[in-house]
Amino acid sequence: MKYSVGEYKVSAIYNDEIHGNPFLEAMPEMLSWNEFKEHLISIPNMPSNPLYMEEEERKQFLMSMYKIFIPMDYMFYIYDTIYRAIALNYMTKSNLEFTRAINNLYFEREERYTTQSYSGAILGVPGIGKTSTIKRCLDFFPKVITHTFYKGKKMYENQVPSIFVQCPSDCSIKALCLNVLTEIDAALGSDYTAALSTNAKENTLTKLMMRVKMACLRHRVGIIIIDEIQNVINTAVKARTTKTLLKFLLELTNASYVSVLFCGTLDADDVFNREEYIKRRTRGFRLVPMKKDLSFHRLLEITWNLQVIYNKTPLTPQFETLVYNLTKGVPAYVVQLLVEVQTQAMLSGEEKITEKNIKETAAMMGINVSQIYTHNTSISDFKIVKSTKKMVEAIEEKKSEEIQNKNEENIKTVIDIVHPLGRKRGRPEKTRSNKDIKVFYQNSKDKETLIQSLTEFLLLERIKL
Repeated sequence: MKYSVGEYKVSAIYNDEIHGNPFLEAMPEMLSWNEFKEHLISIPNMPSNPLYMEEEERKQFLMSMYKIFIPMDYMFYIYDTIYRAIALNYMTKSNLEFTRAINNLYFEREERYTTQSYSGAILGVPGIGKTSTIKRCLDFFPKVITHTFYKGKKMYENQVPSIFVQCPSDCSIKALCLNVLTEIDAALGSDYTAALSTNAKENTLTKLMMRVKMACLRHRVGIIIIDEIQNVINTAVKARTTKTLLKFLLELTNASYVSVLFCGTLDADDVFNREEYIKRRTRGFRLVPMKKDLSFHRLLEITWNLQVIYNKTPLTPQFETLVYNLTKGVPAYVVQLLVEVQTQAMLSGEEKITEKNIKETAAMMGINVSQIYTHNTSISDFKIVKSTKKMVEAIEEKKSEEIQNKNEENIKTVIDIVHPLGRKRGRPEKTRSNKDIKVFYQNSKDKETLIQSLTEFLLLERIKL
């Protein structure tokens, strides 16, 4: 890898196979599924002998269980989406286009031709891991990439591949703009927020939006991820400013050459689907909890085996069904429930997991997801199948068979010369009689057979010379 995972500020390392676009060349390599899993997985190390640990020490270990992170296939889809959104943003815009866009914003000129940046949304049920997955995916990109020397020439640019913004408490567009500028300041050490005038009349929303666009262009921001977007949507609906909010968010993608990804609950989808142009720009994953399948069993098994109570309880199908019925496959609830079940088992002195204390703990924590999600896509439905040599050979063999069959059909097809007006030239073919002399000729193997057939049907005329 060009850059280590989680690095904050790095010097640009360029790819040799790409030329003329330093911001695209400086992008980190795209990870494979196996590399992605290796960097993302997080499971606490089980104590060697919990029987000799004090209760306080065992509770300390239980707190580390909240760090459990099991990579699932849908997480790689999210990483792939983010990577391509950033790369596409740099791929479709040259350095000259970025400079032209800055000038157009400064002189308030409209661009005649622009390539739209990516915009989309990842919405889903709370607790399935949207935000934690996105944050971990962003760790694969440096916060700042510094360009000082490119292709033999000096270059002084700071590239910010991604910005993650939490929706503000008051959910206003102005506060959202301030959060974006604050993140840019934190990344670069700049003073965009400090430079804002203390005079409220001068800090109009229009001017603030212009500052955000200029900052994103100036520092080549690749993508802005806005989390908890449903809060902004709900506030905008109450204040009847939904159109203003969405107009700003969509203008941001066009005017500032930055990709935008919204993240939140499914509540935001109601607003996104009201207008077709908004629906098109907010397409993406709509995620619901796990099904009771192998993915759920794997998460439960890993979490279940991290028992530090004295009487370790084996996982049975009955326990698995009970936990699923209570949590409905929401990963956060699964981990929280099993951590608290062990804590309650210690406090009660029972030191084992039973169906009774699972139900009592779930009731105490208010974990009882009754809703069954039938629409949208379960996080268990995503599948990544790695192509193997045998699969490629099978595909190539199938293609060659299809080509061969097509060639054979073409050989059998009689190619007629078509008249310019669409009619075939010549007389149409007709069915010939068995006594037709042309049929005799075609069916005869040799001269003697032909003469014998013609003589039999009295079609041979003898001429005496």
